[in-house]
Amino acid sequence: MSTASYSSNSTSVAKMNLRRILPWMWCFLITSECYNYNAKKRGEDGSKLIRIDGDIILGGIFPMHEQVSSSVGQSPCGAVKEEKGMQRLEAMLYVLDQINADIELLPNTTLGALILDSCSSDTYALDQSMEFVRSYMNQDISEYKCENGKTPTYVPHKPVTGVIGAAFSVVSIMVANILRLFKIPQISYASTSTELSDKGRFEYFSRVVPPDNFQAQAIVEVIHLLGWKYVSTVAVEGEYGEKGIASFIALSSEYNICVAVSEKILRNAKTEDFDRIIERLSSKHNARGVIIFVDEDNIRKLLQATVRANRTGHFMWVGSDSWGAKVHPVRDQEFAAEGAITILPYRNALKGKRPSLLRFCDPIITDLIGRMFTLSLPLIKNEQ
Repeated sequence: MSTASYSSNSTSVAKMNLRRILPWMWCFLITSECYNYNAKKRGEDGSKLIRIDGDIILGGIFPMHEQVSSSVGQSPCGAVKEEKGMQRLEAMLYVLDQINADIELLPNTTLGALILDSCSSDTYALDQSMEFVRSYMNQDISEYKCENGKTPTYVPHKPVTGVIGAAFSVVSIMVANILRLFKIPQISYASTSTELSDKGRFEYFSRVVPPDNFQAQAIVEVIHLLGWKYVSTVAVEGEYGEKGIASFIALSSEYNICVAVSEKILRNAKTEDFDRIIERLSSKHNARGVIIFVDEDNIRKLLQATVRANRTGHFMWVGSDSWGAKVHPVRDQEFAAEGAITILPYRNALKGKRPSLLRFCDPIITDLIGRMFTLSLPLIKNEQ
């Protein structure tokens, strides 16, 4: 091999290696910068939040992480939830951008935000939601600004005037009980529990989705049209699952639909718990139709249990809106959900440019950058 040829090959290899390394360096620099920024910005309690300055502050609470089993004092936050959490966060940021860019809608007024992560946990969300009312109670250390060694200056945060959220009904109930004490209105984008319709308890709560009894009615009518008369049910523990199935059972009697077995997924259910549920459902050979009011994370685990038990294709699932059109419950196990029927409230698609999450150096966004970057690597490779 000639020296010139060897030099040319070495240069080509070096360029290829550089192309592979540069994206990782970019991700590392972005994440490092955000980490350094957050070291100064995050509260001592490790709260996950995004704060956007404005004349009027709107609160937001989204399940941006899955809930995982944790010990007392540990964070219950697991993997990033792209669909149910991050997409809804993006939707709120998009609307804020659109409103603030419209000089006629709110002239000389800018909307800001205080956005929290519920980590799909009601108790964790309750702790986090105290950020919404902190300005009504006492001063916070983050309200003191120190510049160039000068005496700290007290710059109070503007109070939250309204809250968007939450997703899970049990979380919305927890948060609503706090917000009502300070007369802060709350609008949910996904909580469907019938309990939240009680204006005597939740006078400051509203929502843009129908309650569960509407879903239950739709499911009963679908089953009636299919001619099913013997089905089983699965509910997740809590207001959403238990009240939803209760509505279904009450309505199904009008159509002479009998329930073979009713199963409940407890909080922090383990793998063997899901296996037992599938075993009990399988014991009713003639009740292959299964009605499920279960959150998307537990739906995924339930489908995984059918795969382990070699019962894929045996059950005919009818899922509530928590499943809807989401990809997460069936990703990499689509065959286990083949033929399923799911309910989804009517919705419209918004056209517009997606907001850039990189403008916020927050713990939530830092976590997402790594996940999004991993997903985008094949695209980078194809472009090369």
